Amino acid sequence: MERRVFKETLFPAWKLIYAVVCVGLIASMWTKHILLAVPMVIVLLLITDRLIRGEYVLESEVLIMRRGRFLKEKPLLISSIKFVYVFHGMAAFGGSVALVLDKGSIYLNPENTESFIKTLCQRNANIQVIEK
Repeated sequence: MERRVFKETLFPAWKLIYAVVCVGLIASMWTKHILLAVPMVIVLLLITDRLIRGEYVLESEVLIMRRGRFLKEKPLLISSIKFVYVFHGMAAFGGSVALVLDKGSIYLNPENTESFIKTLCQRNANIQVIEK
């Protein structure tokens, strides 16, 4: 099977955090509080790196989640996925897709949700898709 790469978009919650940290950074620089500005710059760099480099790679049997160059890649066996929950509207605040595994769940936010789920189901026919 071919290798498919899906770009990650930020969760709406991360977009809100990004905006709040930007405003806090501008305010701390305006008031010359450098000790407050340095951690905010680091957080903005991490979120921006995830925004630019975040992607989901679907290999034949493995889903690899790349979350930027500073965070480790997370490989996940596609055969360990039991259910896929698809969220719409305000329910998608934490992510548009939830993968339910043997142990826990993972929330994802691919750019093209329908194509991502279709490709995932092609790799593992036992996955049940549930719309919420």
